Amino acid sequence: MAFSQPCCKRDEEFCACLATGYVPAIWHQDKVVSIPKHSRSSYTGPRDFRPISLTSLLLKTRERLVDTYLWDKALILMPLHPNQHAYHAGKSTDIALHQLLVKAEKATDQQKTALGVFQDKEWAFTYTTFDSVCDTLVRRGWTHHCPVD
Repeated sequence: MAFSQPCCKRDEEFCACLATGYVPAIWHQDKVVSIPKHSRSSYTGPRDFRPISLTSLLLKTRERLVDTYLWDKALILMPLHPNQHAYHAGKSTDIALHQLLVKAEKATDQQKTALGVFQDKEWAFTYTTFDSVCDTLVRRGWTHHCPVD
């Protein structure tokens, strides 16, 4: 990942962290605060709260630089699929469901059969391995070092 932001020219250690993917142990220290989600009838379970991680300013800066790189470089060269709703501004599960319903209604209006197959993908985020993320990056043409913690 090649970064040319001015901070990298001034701070060799920070730039080295970006280039190698290494995160210093001190940056790992954070505090997680639970924020109640809006419009919940009760706040008794873990899904009623949104965890917010208060982390190092340097880690947040690194995160922002990587995010900028993804949007300004990587995703321009190889964009996400138009039906990808995660990591897209203005897209949500509500929009995805609306698009699905429009297709189902169109099939019904044309007296065709509509079949829906639904999967709970919560496990995908819980059990995704670092190796699978790196493999996906390579399949998408990633030619840079894939950091290993």
